[in-house]
Amino acid sequence: AMSWAALGGIASAAAAAACFDGGLAMQAMDARAEHHKHNLKPTLLLRLARRRRWLLATGLAFVGWPFHQAALALAPLSLVQPTLALGLILLLYLGHRVLGEPVGQLEIAAVAGLVAAVAVLAWAAPPETSQHAGATRLVIGLVPLAALGLLPMLFERFITMPPALLPLASGAAYAFTGISSKLLVDELRAGNVAGVLLWAG
Repeated sequence: AMSWAALGGIASAAAAAACFDGGLAMQAMDARAEHHKHNLKPTLLLRLARRRRWLLATGLAFVGWPFHQAALALAPLSLVQPTLALGLILLLYLGHRVLGEPVGQLEIAAVAGLVAAVAVLAWAAPPETSQHAGATRLVIGLVPLAALGLLPMLFERFITMPPALLPLASGAAYAFTGISSKLLVDELRAGNVAGVLLWAG
């Protein structure tokens, strides 16, 4: 049976997802208004930072961060991260109504499958724990994720980027931030200031 802590973790993760994906949809509106020559370049951020709506959307995304940390303190990472993906329901709606993106049966079925998967994980997830691998294993796991997440910026600067690279890099960055956020929560719980500064940076 699912514990109250896990239920609280799911609720916190859902709140975080609403903030993250709601902010993302708002940011996309302004990003698409910029010329494509600024894509994946520092100039894009500089131009977006002058837009009030983009700044408000960024603030909304930051509001989701404490909810994410609370979720990781209450429930295992294997449950929190898939629950965050429930924000795709909101993103699917906003993408269609606000951004004018097509939504068909395939997209709806994919999100429905995600909801079902999260329900199964909520039933089967193990209790939350602060135990994790040693430094060497963490480096082996996290460095490739970080490198893959940064690749699009390098490709955009030097050569033409393969179309499949951007979603792969986004997934790697998503995994990296999820794991690093969990490690941050563990270091906060242990009172390890150096560890908190490392993962917060």
